[in-house]
Amino acid sequence: YHDLDPTNAATFGWSELVEVPRPDADHVKTVLHDGTAWVETWTYDSALAEANVMHTAATTEREAIQSMVSALTDIVEADTLTEAEQTEALKKLARICRLAIDMV
Repeated sequence: YHDLDPTNAATFGWSELVEVPRPDADHVKTVLHDGTAWVETWTYDSALAEANVMHTAATTEREAIQSMVSALTDIVEADTLTEAEQTEALKKLARICRLAIDMV
């Protein structure tokens, strides 16, 4: 039995893994051997970046729709509405419809 340490690791087929922090969500990881250790390498991926942008936009729109639907639900459940509240409700409904059409 031999203790595994950096000086004898290669003898037993082991190499160090050098972990590198991910720069951001738009990078993908590969692990390459540099002759002495395995090193994480992060590469910018434009397709992933575009997908992340689209996901963020869709999430923002979905949250906006959920907020407006909640506000409309409160209005619908109200016993009485002033003319201004009715107008505001119709504006919110129109905005929800526009967002929903844009998402399709």
